[in-house]
Amino acid sequence: MDTQAGKSGGRVLGLIPARAGSVRLPGKNMRPMAGRPMLGWTLAAAKAAVRLDHLAVTTDDADVAALARAEGFEVVNRPTALADAQASVVDAIDHASTALGGGFDWVALLQPTSPLRLAQDIDGAVELALAQDATVVSVSPLAKPSAFHGRIQADGRYRPAPEAEGLTALNGAVYVSRLAPLLRDRTFQTPDALAYIMPAERAWDVDTLEEFAACEAVLRLR
Repeated sequence: MDTQAGKSGGRVLGLIPARAGSVRLPGKNMRPMAGRPMLGWTLAAAKAAVRLDHLAVTTDDADVAALARAEGFEVVNRPTALADAQASVVDAIDHASTALGGGFDWVALLQPTSPLRLAQDIDGAVELALAQDATVVSVSPLAKPSAFHGRIQADGRYRPAPEAEGLTALNGAVYVSRLAPLLRDRTFQTPDALAYIMPAERAWDVDTLEEFAACEAVLRLR
């Protein structure tokens, strides 16, 4: 699905990875959440964003593919080898960008497990990436220490800091990178990655039934 973004700075692919398998909450992408499948919330946010030039879903799930096509997204059929729990999301991005014919300078990865993320979060992260010509990862403030926490430096860069006060954590909602460096480094979490700060109330990453229920409750109040 091409959009009318038409901006300078290079073409941005908005890519949603939605494989069929889920160990902790089977079928969660298509599980009904506040009136639509959980995946539908990410599709809606991506369509409402104005900083994405092309929208696509990479999946091995026929139901996911049908929903994505109905919403106007281009669908990339993901090979089984790239759809198990051990598969790298960067490998899926590599495959999808090639299958889509190339021509993209940037990729914005939007995981369907972040249903509370808004279009403004997507646009904000992409705008930061384009303005600074840098990889961007979305983060949120958290209250207690974890191996995944880190601190935002004075220059805006994200640094792991598991023992620090005023911690933030990667929330998985938005990842943005130039495509070529990402495919070279095979990670968004580079030393020079910038942090896009999101409020904690929009930073849920759904892995369990309890998290699913909490997100559904929030969405019903919107």
